[in-house]
Amino acid sequence: MAVHYLDNVMFQYKQFIIQNRPRGFSLEPTAIRLLEAESNVGQWNNNVIDDLKAQAIKRTDNVYVFPEQITDKITRAEIINTTEKWIKNFGCFSLAALRQRFQSRINNLSDDLTNFENFLYSLREYDAYTTIWYPPLPIGKTRLTRSIGVKKDVVLKKLARCIEEIINEFCSRTEGQLLEQIPALDSVLLSTLVKDYLPLVTKVECDDLIWYCTNESSVPSDLGETIERCIQQIESVGLAVSEQTLHILLSLTYHTNFMKTYHISDFKTFRTLVTQYYIGPERKWKSGEFSIVNDQDLLD
Repeated sequence: MAVHYLDNVMFQYKQFIIQNRPRGFSLEPTAIRLLEAESNVGQWNNNVIDDLKAQAIKRTDNVYVFPEQITDKITRAEIINTTEKWIKNFGCFSLAALRQRFQSRINNLSDDLTNFENFLYSLREYDAYTTIWYPPLPIGKTRLTRSIGVKKDVVLKKLARCIEEIINEFCSRTEGQLLEQIPALDSVLLSTLVKDYLPLVTKVECDDLIWYCTNESSVPSDLGETIERCIQQIESVGLAVSEQTLHILLSLTYHTNFMKTYHISDFKTFRTLVTQYYIGPERKWKSGEFSIVNDQDLLD
């Protein structure tokens, strides 16, 4: 009975704020005294304040808002369903893309993504997501959200594959078409993923439209297996798998200048291509060498 009574009392405090402070509320001492005087529902002591803070989202301007003051219950459920669907289908999503999807149904939040991020986190009873800047250094322009406990590279590669599959199917797609087919993207994230993970996709501007197209020359169908064999040959004679050495061996294997033939513009693009097609034990590029990932790398 005591718990029910306290819940009922706290409901009165919350309802008073929702009805009388529809655009948000402050919990500064002066504002609290005004709320106390206006509401006539009892003293606004520390327990009351702590409970209100626990239920509300604190904006970057230090104003508090309840989820009910941001959007209705149906929209809140749709936001959660959308995040789960995007993570399942694409691995991760742009926080800006999610915000834009529900923009017309959201109130009392500025364009600062931090406020929307805090609102999203408040909708779950447990920690479900983690959000980072992508790329991390230098700080990019995309807030990327994924499930807690899932590696960033794993979800980025999954999202990149989704992009690649669509472009390969049609040979070319406009930016707008890709964003429509993969709503978890924004234009900045799309461009960055293509640059970092899809070396055989070209971004071009034509007739005031941005197009993403496959290169004319596709790489050999056995490239993954060939890269693995070349790495084994390099390491069998005690050499490090450097970008130059691997390129020379691939060129000898295919009897052609590999980078020139397959329109690979620089070694950064070459490293991306190798990472994409490599099928052996997990490796990463570090200081120009393609090395096996160890425990310290995972911690880093």
